[in-house]
Amino acid sequence: YRKDWVQLGQFSVLADKPEDGAKQMHAVYTERKNVEAYLKNGSFPDGAVIVKDVWNTKTEQLTTGKASYAGNLAGRFVMVKDSGGKLGSSPRFGDGWGWAFYAGPETTKTVTGDYKVDCLGCHEPVRNQDLLFLQGYPVLRK
Repeated sequence: YRKDWVQLGQFSVLADKPEDGAKQMHAVYTERKNVEAYLKNGSFPDGAVIVKDVWNTKTEQLTTGKASYAGNLAGRFVMVKDSGGKLGSSPRFGDGWGWAFYAGPETTKTVTGDYKVDCLGCHEPVRNQDLLFLQGYPVLRK
């Protein structure tokens, strides 16, 4: 997906002491057809997959100034659009999405148990944006 999908955007999460740079970088991807559907209809179609890589960072002084960049992969979040509730009926599905977090390089076993406990705490502030941080996705701006 990193090579073939569209990068929606990227976030940096500052270290506890901002002068230390970023502690994480988040890069978010989806397939081009999902971007096209969003730009046409204002929402992602059912079955659309969004992947957010979470990278721990390294920060150092470069010739351009202090810079933080991706280090090792902390894990990835995956969301699958499911507005009709047809894709799953587990505690990892609800509010129009399937939710999962895969720690480190893991790709088959999620650590997410219940999206209401494990995911909504972060996403609730953007409920009016279909639970997505759209402000960080410049490719979706019209």
